[in-house]
Amino acid sequence: MVSARRPFVDLVKHSQPIERRNLRDEVYRVLWRMIVHAELEPGSKVAEEEVASALGVSRTPVREAMHRLEFEGLLTASPGQSPTVTTPTLEDLEEAYPVIAALEGLAVRLAVPNLTDDDLRRLEELTDAMAEHGRRGEIEELTEVDTHFHRLLHERARNRRLQRIVSELRRQMERFEYTFFSSPSDVEASLKRHRKLVRILKRRDAMGAQRALEQQWDQGRQTLRQLLGRQAEEPPSKKQTRMPEKRVWKQLESSGLER
Repeated sequence: MVSARRPFVDLVKHSQPIERRNLRDEVYRVLWRMIVHAELEPGSKVAEEEVASALGVSRTPVREAMHRLEFEGLLTASPGQSPTVTTPTLEDLEEAYPVIAALEGLAVRLAVPNLTDDDLRRLEELTDAMAEHGRRGEIEELTEVDTHFHRLLHERARNRRLQRIVSELRRQMERFEYTFFSSPSDVEASLKRHRKLVRILKRRDAMGAQRALEQQWDQGRQTLRQLLGRQAEEPPSKKQTRMPEKRVWKQLESSGLER
């Protein structure tokens, strides 16, 4: 005899507590941001016990967060040693950028028929906001606004699978984007490309928008390739940075984590 299905509420009671998952995600978010924004530089050692102590949590959510960062390629671990922040490479760049260019090109082509006049005004406003953050040297805010610009286009494509894939790829590539926007001249070049794209979108030229966005990613790839090439020629530093506790606490204040 087949037993009756257990009520959903009973299943929830026996599942992993939401609080623990949230804690793991919050620890992940803090470390991810510090790595992407170069507060933890490539080559820095990230000691599990140090992070746990600084954030006032147990080592379990820290360990789980670090595993996720390893999976995403932001940390690398060796047996018996603390994980190390990885260094972005030319290989990473060449693998990722053609993929995101193709997918975002498809997304903007699908989005064009669905864009409203309000959407186009919003894209102009976001571009203006990027310019203002660029003038102020606010890289983090500029990167965030750029993400909103592209996310609007992803949403208007009305393809959830494509949106999910592109969103995850962009998250993995934000380290490159942060590096790119660190140069005022590259910010200015990017703004010109964004404004050109908006003009094309206003003409409802789907294929033209696709080409423009693909070219935008390719030009960004070439700029970063030159930058990473110069960095690769520099002599490697023998200094290995430990987790700076003051920065962890500062990051904690903005993360919403409770001690």
